[in-house]
Amino acid sequence: MAILIMAHAHPEQVERLVDRLSAPFVDIYVHIDRRAKIGPFVAALGRRPGCTILPDRDRVGVLWGGFSVVEAILNLIRAAHRGSPDAERFCLLSGADYPTRSITEIAREMERDLEYINVEHKLDAKGSRFCDTYIQHHHLGNFRLLNPRTSPSGHLVVWGARLGRMLPRLRHPELELYWGSCWWALTRGAVDEILARIAQRPQELAWFRTAVVPDELVLPSLVMSTSRRGFIWRDPVDRTGQPEPVEGRRYGSHFIRWAGGISPEILTEHDHDAILASGAPFARKVDPSVSRRLLDRLDAAARRADRPARGTRQSLAFQAGELREPGIP
Repeated sequence: MAILIMAHAHPEQVERLVDRLSAPFVDIYVHIDRRAKIGPFVAALGRRPGCTILPDRDRVGVLWGGFSVVEAILNLIRAAHRGSPDAERFCLLSGADYPTRSITEIAREMERDLEYINVEHKLDAKGSRFCDTYIQHHHLGNFRLLNPRTSPSGHLVVWGARLGRMLPRLRHPELELYWGSCWWALTRGAVDEILARIAQRPQELAWFRTAVVPDELVLPSLVMSTSRRGFIWRDPVDRTGQPEPVEGRRYGSHFIRWAGGISPEILTEHDHDAILASGAPFARKVDPSVSRRLLDRLDAAARRADRPARGTRQSLAFQAGELREPGIP
């Protein structure tokens, strides 16, 4: 497995995340936002075997809702694709994500022939859903002064949004557009096809540079263009048919709880049972202060799950890549 982590804050929490994910059969790649001080992250992670921090030339200053998010993700994918030629599964996480089970249990589930990515809808240029309409105009959030998370003035954000709506509508690329999740766990076969398509049709990727929240469009759309589209993990809930469950639900590889707004809710110990019931291998999102008791419970359960297998022939065979058994349903 190759695990890709996008981080910009809380190096101590990223260190804890890497500790939980480390195993002989796991390579970890970490992208540190260019706007963050890299020193504390290097101090926390720099000497860990199997963990690679992307060099400065591959670091991107990430702005919420902008194409910079996609650039950082692609830098991680390319680094892992080159650096881990034997990796069969690529998992994208943020520094605010956390495993819900032991890494051995997660790896067993990832042996299933599935693409763990949430694909919600095919976009319709004439549709009325938010995900249909928000791509019809230029997004200027790639400029720091106009981005809602970094602008010093709300008036500038409003002005930028109005200007974007005044510009001509974006012509859709040949690629069919799908809206879904930024976070996923894909097979090497899917990643191979995605990288090949980007190399062969760079104009398709360029179209997303002026689209809003392209990180929720690019990978879902690209996965649906591959031969792996029939192997995509499907959500049990259709958001068009019923309201979002207040306790959260599973989105492909992640458990997430939304309560409105542009960011998911911070998970606490009160979410523990719902997280486990979802069956998702990862949870999003956590905060080192608010989520401490939840993380402690998840860590304790992971240690108990690993303890019987330590030193056994089965455990060693799995770590050596010799064990192939059905995934966890």
